[in-house]
Amino acid sequence: MRSMTLKIGVALAICLLALPGGFAAEEVNTVEGFEDISWLSGTWRSADVEGQPVNEETWSTPAASAMMGMFRMYSGDRLIVYEFLLIEEDDDGIFMRFHHFGRNLKIHEEEPLRLRLTQSSKEELVFENTVNAEPKSITYTRDGRSLTVAVKTMRDGTETKFTLHFTKQGED
Repeated sequence: MRSMTLKIGVALAICLLALPGGFAAEEVNTVEGFEDISWLSGTWRSADVEGQPVNEETWSTPAASAMMGMFRMYSGDRLIVYEFLLIEEDDDGIFMRFHHFGRNLKIHEEEPLRLRLTQSSKEELVFENTVNAEPKSITYTRDGRSLTVAVKTMRDGTETKFTLHFTKQGED
């Protein structure tokens, strides 16, 4: 009898995992719209530490199912990189698209990088790349006026992770 109960339990678990979206795709990680994303709005800046580049990221408030963003990294009067970013909703979900640029709008990629928003809450946004691993994922985590951005990517065939730390500028 115990063997039969175990077999039924295993069969039930396999059936649940085979459902579209899998059993793990519950309400916890659903993405419904821009309600959980608006906290990203505003300007975020890293600490100005001598010998370290300064990072700034600014996001508009959501409007027309989109948010525009820009990022720049510089050291003194030397620009290292900047990005134009867009978070927008379409029929397939919510995506972040962006391009890296150098001076004089010299574009680094032919096509924008594209990551799907796979998890959202009032404290965390997880964007994942379903096409390749450059970058593999970008996770924004907010703790009050602090923002941590964790980026996973591939470099020379090895998964690499780096983290940027920001503080909210101005009023909330």
